Amino acid sequence: MESIVTAYQHLCEVRFRHQHLTGSTAALPVPEWLVFYPDEETNVKLQRKHLVIRPSATGFSIAARVKANKEPFAELNGTRLKIGFSLGPAVARHTKLAAHFLVTGKEGRYVFGNSVARLAGSTFPDISKENKVTADPTEAVRVFGYIEIDILKSTSPYDLLDAAGKIKYTKGAPDSKFQLLFEK
Repeated sequence: MESIVTAYQHLCEVRFRHQHLTGSTAALPVPEWLVFYPDEETNVKLQRKHLVIRPSATGFSIAARVKANKEPFAELNGTRLKIGFSLGPAVARHTKLAAHFLVTGKEGRYVFGNSVARLAGSTFPDISKENKVTADPTEAVRVFGYIEIDILKSTSPYDLLDAAGKIKYTKGAPDSKFQLLFEK
């Protein structure tokens, strides 16, 4: 019998922390206070680009199907994944960011991500600086904000592919492991 193996390689991890939950109490697992909602376009990209999102106790990771030597199965450079998220009510009450705000007279949302952080002058691996945008009128669930992961080739620590298009992530190394801290 022939055996066929499909290999996946971590592309990045996003770890969430909240000062209210990690201050003096034992850390509450992220799935107990934060819910993720990839948008429809992202769900299509995940399938077409052979990507998967895996929830974890600290956030989530994104993995890509690979051929060999960390070479992605599909062309990933230039791909943007948009993942909406909501905070549990008890946590939202203890978050410095306002749950409701307007941008140019319309309901607003926060956007966090590797490109937003790089453009805002953040220090790797922090992606806690937000951008404010108007809410997506097509969102099926009212979200607090979005995580946007841009998959780009670059030498910047915020980018996920090296100049040759291979995945930078290395187990045990800080590459492509982002942190988002919610202040209280």
